[in-house]
Amino acid sequence: MPKQAKLLTDKEIRSLTLGCHAVGGVAGLYLRKIDNSQCFYFRVRRKGGKPRDWYFKGIKSVKEARIEARKLADMVSHGLDPWEVERQKAKELEAEKVAKELEEKRRKTTFKRVFDAFYREEMVRELSRPEAEYNRVRNYFFPLLGEKPIGEISEDDIHSLFADLYQKAAPTAQRVERYVKKCFKWVNRSKRYGDIQIPFTDDYLDLVRPAKKAYKKECPVRNRASLPFEKIPDLCKSLLKRSDYSATLFLFSILTATRSQETRWIKWQDLDIANEKWVISLESFKVKDRVNPDHRTIYLSTQAVEILMSQPKINGCSYVFPRKIKPNGTAVPFGDNAFRALIERMNKEDGNIWIDPHQLDEEGRPKMITQHATARSTFRTWGRDFKSGNIHKYDSQALEYCLLHFEDKYNGAYDRNQLEPARRQIMQEWADYCLKDIDLSEYLKNTA
Repeated sequence: MPKQAKLLTDKEIRSLTLGCHAVGGVAGLYLRKIDNSQCFYFRVRRKGGKPRDWYFKGIKSVKEARIEARKLADMVSHGLDPWEVERQKAKELEAEKVAKELEEKRRKTTFKRVFDAFYREEMVRELSRPEAEYNRVRNYFFPLLGEKPIGEISEDDIHSLFADLYQKAAPTAQRVERYVKKCFKWVNRSKRYGDIQIPFTDDYLDLVRPAKKAYKKECPVRNRASLPFEKIPDLCKSLLKRSDYSATLFLFSILTATRSQETRWIKWQDLDIANEKWVISLESFKVKDRVNPDHRTIYLSTQAVEILMSQPKINGCSYVFPRKIKPNGTAVPFGDNAFRALIERMNKEDGNIWIDPHQLDEEGRPKMITQHATARSTFRTWGRDFKSGNIHKYDSQALEYCLLHFEDKYNGAYDRNQLEPARRQIMQEWADYCLKDIDLSEYLKNTA
């Protein structure tokens, strides 16, 4: 039986000389005294290995040292390595700390803050007009789920929001859904917010698809409100009298029979002034797979060219009709609501005359005209008018081509005639009709 060390008292310990001394109470408990300091340690004897000393940090009294030494002795007697146990505890504590920090970060990281980061790092780099897509998400997604932690957004949340939005505005819902999905995928790629479950699963799609179908089935196709073509010259004259920059833009869209976004986003590099034509960019064109530039070409009347030539070219600005130039030099085009706001102002000032007598609202009142229908439907109605003889004068396919309606399923494999002369004639005579008895140069000179 090994010799038991004498059980030393605190007084005896204080009187010990420099060096290492067994203090008793627990086999393997020692005290090392060096100069003016001392430290208790426990000698761990491992099977098949050299003894190793475990130093107690922060323990000054022998009573505390004996308590901790007994714990270590019990651990060793059960075949455990104190250092391995310590390392495991440290790992667990670190993992717990990281998990808590991540959970706190996820809790504080709202969808809005995450989407703002996604906008700055991805959308701004990839899109030419990222602010338009950001504004859709801000207007339709943020109010309901913007302040919710991104990790807590569920399929039910997504379904509730999009099922309602698809019923009200399916095209907007599709665009919002696209960039919200992309944001979630970006989050998982970046790993900065932890492993977030994407709530756009097959179950979600099964839930929201009925809403998409219901939108198409239950909402009948309604024509947009347009101005009768007989009143188009009066509208053009009223637009020319206004100082609003958007009025010139509206007039240009009428003369070219183009859609809102195509007109608002027109850039100088899209224009061939010498040949009097405008190739609409794929970025702003409605049909994104229309790669053939001939199917995106608008032939310009002399009046349309005159309006373009009257627009000042601003250094660093690619847009022909910018809404404003930011202090940093960035050009901002007109937004989706520009034409509606203009028409509302005109109706207020002119006595509510810019209306469609054939389109009534829920209260039975004529609806306010829209830019899209006035620029396009009115043009088409004028081109097929019987009284004026236009129905016999203009080729129906040429009229459709003027509106960039190319329905050839073989993509022009057989009929490659773009009817350019007929289209040029139609666009010129449409402009002559819109601006009859109007000296365009006088108006442009006054507004320059």
